[in-house]
Amino acid sequence: MTQTPNPQPRTSDAPARIFLLDDHEVVRRGIKDLLEVEGEFEVVGEASTAAEALARVPALRP
Repeated sequence: MTQTPNPQPRTSDAPARIFLLDDHEVVRRGIKDLLEVEGEFEVVGEASTAAEALARVPALRP
């Protein structure tokens, strides 16, 4: 049996950096608005396809 490591609790006051991937712009916009109103999250990028996400994520480092 393989154990999954427990995620470490966030120790920084900086917002979590999020990258959104969904093929519907309206869905991405709604999720972004919900996340950013919380103040604990920062949407650093978006993509509508996996190929776009794979191209953008390395530079954005979510």
